[in-house]
Amino acid sequence: MDGISLEVPRGSVYGIVGRSGAGKTTLLRMACLLESPDSGEVRHGGRKVSGLAGAELLAARRRAGVVFQSFNLFSSRTAAGNVAFPLEAAGLPRREIRDRVTRLLDLVGLAGMAGRPAGRLSGGERQRVAIARALAHEPEILFCDEATSALDPGTTRSVLELILSLRDRLGLTVVMVTHQMEVVRRACDLVAVLDEGRLAEAGEVAELFARPRSRAGRRLVEEQLPDEAREIEESGAAPRLRLRFGGDSASRPILSLLARSFPVEANILSGTIHDIRGRRSGELVVELSGEEAAVAEATSWLGAQGVCVEEARRG
Repeated sequence: MDGISLEVPRGSVYGIVGRSGAGKTTLLRMACLLESPDSGEVRHGGRKVSGLAGAELLAARRRAGVVFQSFNLFSSRTAAGNVAFPLEAAGLPRREIRDRVTRLLDLVGLAGMAGRPAGRLSGGERQRVAIARALAHEPEILFCDEATSALDPGTTRSVLELILSLRDRLGLTVVMVTHQMEVVRRACDLVAVLDEGRLAEAGEVAELFARPRSRAGRRLVEEQLPDEAREIEESGAAPRLRLRFGGDSASRPILSLLARSFPVEANILSGTIHDIRGRRSGELVVELSGEEAAVAEATSWLGAQGVCVEEARRG
């Protein structure tokens, strides 16, 4: 890790995204106090928590729940037994443990499965148990390390909906490490893009999809295109442009206005629209044909309309 500095607003869902080896999990482990940074500091809610030891470190860790990709459940214990484990380790009274476990399993939608062994639960159910266990000590922050990577798309959506619901109901701050841009799009308010241990860019999720500022960010957004679309983009000899739309430009008939305003033709090669929690963004790859001066004028006009214009990648 090299000089990364992030501030996560209270109550937000903050995504940390990047390719394998970018440093995502290392950053999260330092943020949730499972590892110590060599320099700098970690703060939770304005309190410095890095450098703590003994009982103070244990108390700080309990205020930060962690959910892992591999669930990390005891297969021989029941769903209730797994949620109870951290409370038993903390020495809480049995009745308090029982009441809290019942409430937490109900909160994650598993009220009727308290007595079922973890080994007999589906992947989505096991992750719900893991989330309930992470909430056992009533943390202020929930850290999720690739929490949906082992799940199918439908189960991923339901787990993300659960996390968003818990954020709203419990007033949590959520930090979510993932390599899945679909998870970022569906769940996160803000996102940081890591690249080889460095912070490539950070900001609103809608802005990343509409106008990625870094090479790593552009690469991640472009990977959302189907393979067939990328093959079409990379074929042929004519010059082509990638048009990224966001904000007002995503809901206006830009290409229709372009064709009526300039003596050029726009041949759409591929495109996609993203709905980012009520805000639209999208991109088109087009071939603009016409006189060179008209194409240049049309391209300049597109930029003035809030469209990010780039040369499309070539094979």
